[in-house]
Amino acid sequence: MARATYLIVNFDIADAAAFAGYVPAVLPLLARHGGTVLVADYAATALEGTAHDVNVVIEFAREQDALAFYHDADYAPAKALRHTRPATARCCWRKA
Repeated sequence: MARATYLIVNFDIADAAAFAGYVPAVLPLLARHGGTVLVADYAATALEGTAHDVNVVIEFAREQDALAFYHDADYAPAKALRHTRPATARCCWRKA
C-alpha cells in the first residue's frame, strides 16, 4: 500500500510583486498531480531558529506524485520565483 508523501516548503520572499504570480501558477499543477495544500502560512512564529516568510505543507497520495509535481517542466518558472533568495529556500519530502 502506498503511503502519503508530504512536500514541505519554506522560503523568504525577495520580491512580493514578482511572487504574486506564484500561487496562481502552482495551484493547477498541484491539481494535475493530486497535491492537497494542508498548510499555507505567511506569518509563522519561530519556536527555534528564524521564521521564514512562507511555510507550506502539501500532501500527495504517493511519492511518485510528489516528485512528478516537483520535476514537472511547467513548474520550473514558478520554482524560479522561490529561488530569488536561494539561501532561504528549503524543499523536502517525507513519507507518512
